[in-house]
Amino acid sequence: MAQRILVIDDTQEILDLLRTILEKDGYEVHVARYVFEDLHEIEQLHPDLIILDFMIGKQNEGWQMLQKLKTYPPTASIPVMITSVAMSLVSEQQNYFDQRRIPRLPKPFDVDYLLQTVRQMLQPHTS
Repeated sequence: MAQRILVIDDTQEILDLLRTILEKDGYEVHVARYVFEDLHEIEQLHPDLIILDFMIGKQNEGWQMLQKLKTYPPTASIPVMITSVAMSLVSEQQNYFDQRRIPRLPKPFDVDYLLQTVRQMLQPHTS
């Protein structure tokens, strides 16, 4: 069964591009152009990875959603990758991202780097 990735970005072209790239690499991709007020939808989708635009909607909505995801027990363990055009704003939260091992993907992004990072994040963790 294909691993499931949820991409959340308010730009349709980015959603389409990421869906094409990731589906070509064998992933099941779900997309959304909005942040989820109710995390139960994400819980039911049960993604293996979430790719989240840091600057979705109003300026802080991506950041607020990330914090919700990481504090809500059913979604806290889902790996998240942050994307953004405004990497200077993202770097303000660098300690938070580093502590939680959340990679950052600048836009425009390098496809090889995207796929490499996704594959690393979805590898089973062996102890």
